[in-house]
This record gives sequence, structure tokens and C-alpha cells, in this order.
Amino acid sequence: MKKLNGEELLFEYVRDLIYAPQEASLEIDKLPENLHRLGEELCLLGEGLRHQDALAHQFADGGTEEEKPSEERRTEGAWRPAADMIGLGGRAFEAFAESSDERYLFMCNMDTNVSRWSKSIVEEFGLPGEYMYDAGNIWLECIHPDDRELYLQDLNAVFSGEKQNHDVTYRAKNKQGNYIVCTCKGYLLKGDGLGPDIFAGTIYNHGVIDDVDHVTSLYNVYKFMETLRKCKAVKQPVNLLVVGISQFRRINNTYGYICGNQVLQKFGQKLRELMRNRGMVFRLNGTKFVLMTEIAGREETQSLYKEASDIARNELYLGESRVSLVLCGGALSFRKIEMEETAVLAELEYALGISKQEEQGELVYFDDTLHGSARRKLEMIDAIIRSVLYKDFSGFYLMYQPQVQIDGTVIGAEALVRWKDDVWGVVPPIEFIPILENDRCFYELGLWILQTALASTKPIVQNHPDFKISVNVSYRQLEHVDFKTDVISIVQKMDFPPQNLILELTEHCSSVQQTVLQENLDYLRERGIRIAADDFGTGHSSLALLRDLSFDSIKIDRKFIADIVVNPADQYILKSTIQCARDFGISVCVEGVEDVETLEVVDSYKPNTYQGFLFSRPIMLSQLERLFEAPGSPRLVVEA
Repeated sequence: MKKLNGEELLFEYVRDLIYAPQEASLEIDKLPENLHRLGEELCLLGEGLRHQDALAHQFADGGTEEEKPSEERRTEGAWRPAADMIGLGGRAFEAFAESSDERYLFMCNMDTNVSRWSKSIVEEFGLPGEYMYDAGNIWLECIHPDDRELYLQDLNAVFSGEKQNHDVTYRAKNKQGNYIVCTCKGYLLKGDGLGPDIFAGTIYNHGVIDDVDHVTSLYNVYKFMETLRKCKAVKQPVNLLVVGISQFRRINNTYGYICGNQVLQKFGQKLRELMRNRGMVFRLNGTKFVLMTEIAGREETQSLYKEASDIARNELYLGESRVSLVLCGGALSFRKIEMEETAVLAELEYALGISKQEEQGELVYFDDTLHGSARRKLEMIDAIIRSVLYKDFSGFYLMYQPQVQIDGTVIGAEALVRWKDDVWGVVPPIEFIPILENDRCFYELGLWILQTALASTKPIVQNHPDFKISVNVSYRQLEHVDFKTDVISIVQKMDFPPQNLILELTEHCSSVQQTVLQENLDYLRERGIRIAADDFGTGHSSLALLRDLSFDSIKIDRKFIADIVVNPADQYILKSTIQCARDFGISVCVEGVEDVETLEVVDSYKPNTYQGFLFSRPIMLSQLERLFEAPGSPRLVVEA
């Protein structure tokens, strides 16, 4: 038998008081200390009821005509009955209702449609009164329009017998006009012919807080991190399953973003129902959700993932149309958490990425008993993230790859981040950037890279005013609300000429909201900073970006250069792209030039600059500085 918590014990007792007071019993010592007084008051009420007929018989006929609400008062919503309606006015309700300022109580006589609500919720949300007729529809008007369908669906499922309990989270507008996140749990208590059905429950007020996702009303990533910290502090075992929706852009393109949000909302609610009495569910950024349970084995986790996948594939509807989603999944299991919570999140993202890109959606499972390369990966990422979190950035350093003209003249360099540790040696960015990019700490790392690059190359710029330093910018940075002002602040702090800085944006910047992206780029360009499109040609939206955004330059991705000597299609693409950029007045840099034959073909289309191993591999700052020690502009000689 399931062990009841304190609130559930009290509800069981209230139900017995309504149905069969002669049999009602409550063991006070099983209640938490904060509910002892409430339990004692309920027991006093129970003793009084034992000397009366069963409470359900009192209004078996639905009450007298005088006790029924007039049509006028029904319209107004507020109504005070002439007599107690099966306990709605009793001390049980009052004691329970006053037990918490954040948890409201309601009880409704389903025969008369009269209900009583806690005084505190009446005051908070400006309801007509403690006693209301047709309160369900009155409360519906308070619920956010986007959440009403879920509220009604869940309620109807209870009343139709499909579900035993009402359990849904939504937003409701209080009398100040602010939407409050609420979780409503209700219980339908059947009268079974002896009296009316009672619908009773609680509404928990989460408040206007930052740890609830506004689309799904689930806890968000900040609450997830807080929960991980608590688990870590008490050394609680924890099992984490992260699920992501593959190709969700297809949903947005087919139905639109509003319907896309509705799909996320419905899926989130289904996950919440799945996790009832099993654990917690959180929404991360985008289309990712985390299901948290106590420690579980691989088989239990695999079963939970299958249940979530079945829901996504078969149980989501927009109107009459079924929307079928495909999931990918990753799991981490800890007997006790020893790594930073942000590293835990990064590893979940990493596992999810493997599931999506390499395992066709199969669950990727890690736990803290792993050995070999998987264990090494976990420990390495934890060490890297710690160096960012503690803001000492130990192990991180920059290398610089020169950018040259056709004659070898160095006109700039791209700053490239690396990480080195005594245990793991030099770790290339491909090993950690994809993981860190999904973590909040990546923004801080990006600012460190920018500041370090400007501080390191400022002496070169002072002696060679045409030298440009290029710094990569992730779409995650562009999404940050303080990005543009932080960049300008660093440029001013370093006293670095803004016209000598080029920010290189990857093709993924197309995922940033267009207005936000345009605003950031306009702000930076107005202050002298140049903008380049990196990895140009690797995504479907590159030409659209070239059309819509004001780039100063583009970098042709190396994948179009690797076979250009023998591939006429790549030659045509390169020629057309360079001509198109030239027509827009945009300069072109070609990267990946690694041999003389490639250089000869590329140079026939006359790009502005080159970058590649043929001229120079990435070098340390001291090597870059030595290039500029001799008088005049440095020139890298290419051997034929």
C-alpha cells in the first residue's frame, strides 16, 4: 500500500468525515509536526459528528428550496448558503484552509454546484466570495488563455472516470493582473447514493517566480540546478533522464510557433502525469526535458524512456489532429553527486547529442560506475567547467591562425581557444565546445576569450593599425540579453580600437530570433566593430543571412575547398559565392587552403584573404608577435 504524506492523510480523514463519520479515524502521531494542530482540530470535529446521523444523509435531497441559490445570486457568482452544505462551512474546512498561506483549499458539492474556497485565494485573485456557485467557470476566467484547454481536459478526464485525481499546473491572473503559476490537485469523492459527490482539493501558489517555465508551467533549468545542489548537499542518489524532441522545427513550420508552444505544453503536462508519485520533471532550454527520480537501474530508466517516447508518438493532439514526435534521450545515474551541477547538465546535453546524432534516438546511459573513456569524458568536462565557474579559467589559452593575402602578407589572425591540463594534456575545442555551448558557463568563457584576445593583440595593433583580430561568437552568446553591452564594455576597458575587431558568427546564429540578432549586430557595427559570417555555406540559411544581415565579410567553409581541385561543383559554388559577395560589397576569406594546387584554383576566383595550413597552422601569441618584429608588414612565404 502506498504510504500517504501528511496532506493526503488529512484528505482521507476529511473524506471519511463526509461519508462515514462513525468510521473516521486519524493517527495524529503520523502527521508532520506542522500539521499536528490541524489534525487535532479535525479530530474534535469528528467527535462531534459521531453523535449525529451520517453527514451525507443531511442533504440527500439536495437541500430545501430556500437553501438553493436564486438566479440573481447564481449570476453574481457569490452565494452564502442558509445551512452547512455537507461540511463546507465546518471547522474541518476552516482549519485546513488556514494551514498554509500558499496552499488554498476548495470543496464543491457536485449536486448543487456550490463550493467553498479559502479566504486567502478569494483575496489574492479577487474572487466573488468564499462561497460560489459555478466556481469552475469563474476560476476558468482567471486561468491564462493558453492554459485553459489543459485545465478543462484534465478536469473532464476526472469527471468522466478516466482519471482518479485532478493534477495540473497552469497560470492564473491575480487581482493585480500578474499571472501566478499554480498547481491544482483535486479529488472526486463519490457519494455512492448516500449523499452528493464532493470535488475537493488544493491549489498551490508558486508565485511570480523565475524557476517556472512560462510555456509549459514546469520547473525550469534554474530550479533543476537548485534541486541538484540540494541532492548533492545531502548526498542523495539521483537518476536523471533527459529527453529531447528531434526535428521540432518541422512542427513549427507546419503548424506555426503558437501551436508549437501548445505541443510543448501538452507534452510537458503528459510528462508531469507520467512522473506523478515517481519524481520531478523540468523543462530545459528549447525542446529538452529532464525527468528526475531516485536512483534507478538501467532497465527502469530504459522503461521510463520508452513510456515517454510512446507518449510523444501517440498521445499528443492539436484539435483532432494527432501530432507524432520522435525523441532522443540521455541518462545519468549517481549514487552521490560529486561533480558541479553545471557539469551534470553539460553531460546530459552531451549524452542527448550522442543519442540524436549517432544512435538514432536510442537512449545513451551513463552512471558514476563508468570506467575507461566514458568516465574520462565525465571527469574532463567537470574539470573544464570548474575552471570557468571559479572564473580563474585555469587551463584555457588562445592560439592564433594568421589570415593572409595572396602574396602572404599577414593582415589579421583568428583567435582559437584551447584547454590544457596535466592529467588530460591538450584538449582540442571539438572535444569541449559542443558540450560547453549548451551550458550557461559558456557565456562567461566567451567574454574571457574576447578580453584575452584583445589584451594580447593590442600591442600588435598599435604598431600595425591595419591588423584585425577575429573572435568567434556562438549563437548562445548572441541570445544573452547583455551580450552587446558586455562586448562594448570589454572593448572600452581594453582601450582597443573597435574597427580592428571582427566578430565571426556561425551559421547557427540563424536560430536566434531575427529581431534580437539584427539589433545586436546593428548596435555593434554602429560602434565600429566588424561582423563576419563564419562557416559560410554549411547551412541552408546562409544566403538568407547574407541578404538580411549587414555583414562586412564572409568566410567560406573548408568543406567546399577540400576537393575543389577535382570537383567542378565545388568550383562553381565557390565562384558564384565570391561573385555574389562582391556584388554585395562584402569581402571574402577562404579557409582550409592546405596545398599549392588548392591555392591556385581558389586564387583564380580572387577572394580577398586566405587562411589555412599552407600559410600557417595556429601558433602561440609569442610566435605571432615575432612575425611583426621586423620592419614593414610581415609576409608568410609559401613554398611551391
